[in-house]
Amino acid sequence: MKKLYLTLLMLLVCILAVAQDKSVTFTTDNTEAMTINDPSTYSIAPWDEATKSVTLLVPESAYSVYARANSGYDIISVKNQNGDEFQASPSSYCNIYNSLLNDGDVITFTTAEKQPKVLICKADPTMVAIDFDGVIYGADQQTDGAWTLNLTDDSYLYIKALTDCMISSITDQDGNAITYYPTATQSVSGYSLPSGTTTYTVEAYNLNEARTDAFTLEVDGDPSKVSYRRNGIYQDITITEAVNEIRFNPDTELPVTISPASYGQSLYKVTLNGNDVEARGSNWEINPVNGDIVKVYTEYPDMDVPVSFSFANEGTENAITVSVNGEEIPAATWQSKDFTAKLGAQLSIRFNLSMYNVTLTENGNSVYAYDSYTVRLNKEIGYEFVVTAEKIPTYKVTLTCTDPSHIQAFLGYSTEIPLENTTTVFEVSQKSSQIRFTPSATGVITGITTSTDLTFNNLNDISVYVSGDMSIDITTEPFVRDQKGILYLAEGGNVTEQTPNGWDYANITLSSSIRPHSMEIAPQIGYNFFDFSDYDKPFYIGFYPDTNTAIYYNNERIYKQQYGSAYPSLDEFKNGDVIKVYPAEVEPFTVTNEIQEGLKVLITTDYYTEHPENEASIAVLPGTYYTITPVSEEKVIVTVNDEPLEAEEGVYATTINADTKIVVSVLSAITGVGTDASAANNDVYNLQGILVKANASADDIKALPAGLYIIGGKKTIVR
Repeated sequence: MKKLYLTLLMLLVCILAVAQDKSVTFTTDNTEAMTINDPSTYSIAPWDEATKSVTLLVPESAYSVYARANSGYDIISVKNQNGDEFQASPSSYCNIYNSLLNDGDVITFTTAEKQPKVLICKADPTMVAIDFDGVIYGADQQTDGAWTLNLTDDSYLYIKALTDCMISSITDQDGNAITYYPTATQSVSGYSLPSGTTTYTVEAYNLNEARTDAFTLEVDGDPSKVSYRRNGIYQDITITEAVNEIRFNPDTELPVTISPASYGQSLYKVTLNGNDVEARGSNWEINPVNGDIVKVYTEYPDMDVPVSFSFANEGTENAITVSVNGEEIPAATWQSKDFTAKLGAQLSIRFNLSMYNVTLTENGNSVYAYDSYTVRLNKEIGYEFVVTAEKIPTYKVTLTCTDPSHIQAFLGYSTEIPLENTTTVFEVSQKSSQIRFTPSATGVITGITTSTDLTFNNLNDISVYVSGDMSIDITTEPFVRDQKGILYLAEGGNVTEQTPNGWDYANITLSSSIRPHSMEIAPQIGYNFFDFSDYDKPFYIGFYPDTNTAIYYNNERIYKQQYGSAYPSLDEFKNGDVIKVYPAEVEPFTVTNEIQEGLKVLITTDYYTEHPENEASIAVLPGTYYTITPVSEEKVIVTVNDEPLEAEEGVYATTINADTKIVVSVLSAITGVGTDASAANNDVYNLQGILVKANASADDIKALPAGLYIIGGKKTIVR
């Protein structure tokens, strides 16, 4: 029986739910002019072309039925069968709320071709102008006292009061107010205007004529430090004279605000008819009447004012810190009974909210502040601050660290915890229980364990949320950049007067994710040497323009990840490895080494990369620095493409920018008569095979210019 009742109840609920849905018919005078969305499927409902209608089931859960005019059309009106209007003015769309619909309703849409948007603006051109898409329309563009402007949905214009004028009102053709208070500018969006013609009537007035009253503004000090602003006029005016007549409209331009002329400056005080005016922050608001005298004092007297602090709860002095003009004052100084600060100084009180709930009073008045309070000391009688601090319950944390100089510890995000010993015990507020650990500039964090078995994926910026007394153990090691890396940068492809090296931007960043270690290198054209640590990886390198930029790692082309500027291949970067950067992909050159039998030489590229002894052929990229160091004891001669190469401190070095042949052979030199080359007359050739002197005697050979020659079939150097 219970099952039967339950089944009947569910059936009744379903019947009631269905009964709440509404069947509504929508008709239109033009099916090409508009579409309507089916609220059950959220898709466009197809019209029955014969009846120009569609019947939709509107679920009770649907908020509304949405109709939209097609391009070039407007929906003019929307009515039900009783003549009730859902929309009475042209629009590009219509939302009919479900709550206004009844089951069986017939809703009729009337459409029309979209009319051009025309704005007729009637105004006095001696007081008003139109700024339309950056073009100013003045009296010359008016016809019969009005501007006629054709707008689109994307148009934007401003109705602007001219200098010394103000717009008092703007109304449309139906008397609706467009502005509700005097203004200097009114913006008009073409999208917000209906199709067809809209007429605005603009009323304006001359500010100077309306300013019937005046007060005298006197300055004791430097007038250029003082500015004023009338209400409703968004312009600060800096004065230049010690005595000034300031005219104002008593109906619209009060209060007048007196301010420092420059941000960060302050004024001593302002009086109205000899009476001090209370400051509001760094400004003074006054409501003068005709004939009043306002006096501004720009300079503070050289005077010390007493500043005292008292604490409602004993032992809570560390609930605040105190600064004067941005410089923190030692606690022993500001807590002393004779503490003073200069009149005009800026005093700041910062609350230690991680350990205390803090409230503050100044000279008996409650101060509203969250984490700090700042006041300009302009009261000669001085200041009495009363601090009420309630200590928040804490957890005890015991921190041990391999070397405390390797880490930085913070309560919350930025309040530093002093660490002087390998074990430090401190308290953490239960209200703000986060502790942050980061490496210092001299160390890296290698591990962290807690008594609550927390785990951490990132050892570069660690947050520990304390939920009870706990111990934390951190292991570290020194951070030392003890490896050498090389970055070769070729000249870029965008050489201009501003970018003579061809790169708008060139950069390599080490330790981008470890802030204390992060270091940016701006490379120069050619070889750049840098120190690095394994902890610096991955490197991030960036170059612009980078459309065709080619990056090579140890002569192999590498590619950055899909998003960002990281090159995953560089994660394996080792001591002595080389990164080379070119504005476009390059082809390697071949260096062929011909080394005389019996000689041994060491070949090195890019300063640090050593090759097998006497390697016959080596592929290198353009601009590679290439060196040959003889290992054998024999004196050698080295030629590069048949040109002799001089050694520096026993090393022969050259830069490779083409396919190159390098020949290393034993040196034979003519130093006097009696050598094999000079024993008999010989023909002398240069290295290009051109005869220099036929049948040369020993004296002829010694008289040759210094250089390398082929004499008697042997390469011989003449010194």
